[in-house]
Amino acid sequence: MDNDLTYITSNNQRYMKSDELTPKKIIEFLNDGALFRNFKDVLNKVYQGKDLYERLTSGLIEITKENGQSVARKVRNWLNGSNVPKSRETLFQICYILELDESSSNSVLSAASDTGIHYRNPRELIYAYGIRNKLSFHTILKMADTILAKYEKTVKDNNGYDTKKIKQTVFTQQVKDDFFVVKDEKDLNLFFDEYYEQLGVIHETAYLKFIELLDKLLLPTKGFSDFERKLQGIREEKEYSIEQVVDMYLRLSVPFDKKTSNYSLLQKAIKKNWPGESDLQKMRNKKVDVSRKTMILLYLVTDALDDEFNEDEYYLFEEDTTDANEMMEVRLNKMNLFLEQYGMNKLDFGNPFDCLIIYAMKTQYDEFASDKMAEAVKYLYENIDNI
Repeated sequence: MDNDLTYITSNNQRYMKSDELTPKKIIEFLNDGALFRNFKDVLNKVYQGKDLYERLTSGLIEITKENGQSVARKVRNWLNGSNVPKSRETLFQICYILELDESSSNSVLSAASDTGIHYRNPRELIYAYGIRNKLSFHTILKMADTILAKYEKTVKDNNGYDTKKIKQTVFTQQVKDDFFVVKDEKDLNLFFDEYYEQLGVIHETAYLKFIELLDKLLLPTKGFSDFERKLQGIREEKEYSIEQVVDMYLRLSVPFDKKTSNYSLLQKAIKKNWPGESDLQKMRNKKVDVSRKTMILLYLVTDALDDEFNEDEYYLFEEDTTDANEMMEVRLNKMNLFLEQYGMNKLDFGNPFDCLIIYAMKTQYDEFASDKMAEAVKYLYENIDNI
């Protein structure tokens, strides 16, 4: 199965490096020629026993107490590639049923969502502890209820947070590093005592970067000097609404309609979870976590890929190179470092949206990745009536 997954990557990567890859050619390739990695591929990779269907079905019936026929139908759909589990709770249940380790569990979660284990989410931290220590799902549920009840009571008793204990914002990587040394239940309780103010379902560091990138579009003249204003003929601050930002920068010809029955599989895959005005508002107000697709699009359209290049760290070629593939490799490395920093999956040659992003990054100095992305998306949806 590892060879199959490697073949998917190499097949798509080889084509992405071909010369003169136009918007038309990349869409045609993604429609007919590209190979995509899906949830069933990952399940077969992490669990190679011949009883995958039986084990998942019986395990889920035992955990959820749901109707057997209903569970069997869901599992069949996962294994034939029709759909994926919608809840992260179900994904964790699968990891426990298959007795996966932490690395394989991350792969399963990543295959069906934006991220692997969320190492700031209190419940997911406890689930990860259970996976690490080979505990049953019933055991870890009881442990999670006990620890989270204590955690929530502590927050409530302190009117939100203990102001005497609040420290400077802690980055997710530090939380993750400290969690990796948790070996037993005593360590786990000590970990929560130390970090309970810093935990939550929102990726805080990702949220701060999201606000920074969004503000570049909402307030494009923020921080301009008088000289810069005069040079560009600006008399007053420019400020856009989120609706305007979506229309000008983020929509990229993706249709707004919710009915997708007449869409191709590729059109559905690209449109899925595409951020609109309501989504950005919810993310901005911390009603929902910042999505991976939103972060990638913001990073692309604000030209952060080039603005934040550090020559010593990222430039692997001569400054005057005209090789688009070299530019793509460097930008791919840069984007992956960016995504890892905010707890999100790296770009994957086996994912259709990611392939479009990688294609867009195959630009030279006189091109913008965001323009290239816009051209490809426009071509993809050109036959949809209500763009």
